[in-house]
Amino acid sequence: MKSCTKTVRNRGIELWKKKVIVGHTAHNIMKQTRWGLSITPTIKEFNGVRLTIYYEITDACTKELRSFGTSSHCFLGIDGLPLRLKKTHLDFYERLLNFVI
Repeated sequence: MKSCTKTVRNRGIELWKKKVIVGHTAHNIMKQTRWGLSITPTIKEFNGVRLTIYYEITDACTKELRSFGTSSHCFLGIDGLPLRLKKTHLDFYERLLNFVI
């Protein structure tokens, strides 16, 4: 099974080639940290237009949780209007749904 990050990155490139924009709508990171970290993204919400990702940032050596946060993204067409991926890019829509926790 492909990782969520790799799948989203690869599909994001495909969407970019099809002139789909992934806009960043909001983020919330609790505190800054230093290098030597591991970031684990988890898709918490996806409704076909908006995507919310939760991040846990841990120390790579001790595995201690250093920070956590969320970011929200939306999918836009080249005209800047929101896209409903279920109608426009069904394959990517279904793949994202498989990663929602």
